Amino acid sequence: MQHGEVLSALTGTSRTGVHVLEGGERVMYVAVPALRGKTAAGAVMLVVGLEDIYAALGQVRRQMVVVSLASGLLAVLFSLFLAELLTRPLKELIGAVRQVACGYLEQRIPVRSRDELGRLAAVFNEELQQ
Repeated sequence: MQHGEVLSALTGTSRTGVHVLEGGERVMYVAVPALRGKTAAGAVMLVVGLEDIYAALGQVRRQMVVVSLASGLLAVLFSLFLAELLTRPLKELIGAVRQVACGYLEQRIPVRSRDELGRLAAVFNEELQQ
């Protein structure tokens, strides 16, 4: 055998390589030295077909694409939900201001929090009472 992997193993160094056979099949050659003491007395060569490995990698790649797309879709839906949740008090305030501008002075805004928007709603309600 004149494989580079075997020749390397005969000098005492392990070596691997991927080759394409005449039929188009991809294989990996692995050669390791068989030592007697500290010198190489021979070589052990293993040939492994890679088609199953490449098929499994393709399947993993497809699964990763599906999971990535699903994760992206969930992230978009969550961000839309969160945006609606965070802007709802501001939309209510805008609606109330428009109602007051049209002359409907009985308009009130529910105070749902103690943050800036909650304080703004409270002040708005107080102004309408005066």
